[in-house]
Amino acid sequence: FFLKGLDLFMSTGLSFELPREAHEPFSMEERKIILKRLLAKCDKGELIPIVLKENRITIPTEMTLCHYDNDDSIFIWNLPNVPFSSCIIEVSEIRNNFSEFMLYLKNNREYTYTEEESLKLLKEHAQKYLDN
Repeated sequence: FFLKGLDLFMSTGLSFELPREAHEPFSMEERKIILKRLLAKCDKGELIPIVLKENRITIPTEMTLCHYDNDDSIFIWNLPNVPFSSCIIEVSEIRNNFSEFMLYLKNNREYTYTEEESLKLLKEHAQKYLDN
C-alpha cells in the first residue's frame, strides 16, 4: 500500500476499500482504533504490509486493488459522481497475470520496501496520528 493512502484515510475518514456510498466517514477516534488494530495485526504477523515507493509507481487514489493469497483479485473504483463499481476477476489468465505482477512488485526493491522496512515506515508514519 501507499503511505499516502493512510494519510487520506486519516484526513477524510473514508475507507477506500469500501464504496463511499456504503459508509459515513469514520470519526477521528474510530480512525485511531482502526489504525491501532492494523498495527496490532502487523505485530502478530497476521498482516504483512508492503509499502510501495510512491516515486516509482502510481495507482490512482480512486482505485483500490485487493489481491488475496488465494489469487482472488478485486478492483474497486470510487469515482466522483459515479455509482460504486467493482470488478471481481474470474478469467484465470488475467488473475494469474495480475498475481504474478503483485508478486513481482512485492519482491522488487525498485518499487517496494522490504517487509521489515515497510513495517517500520508504517509504524513511524502512523505514530503522528496516534500522538494527537
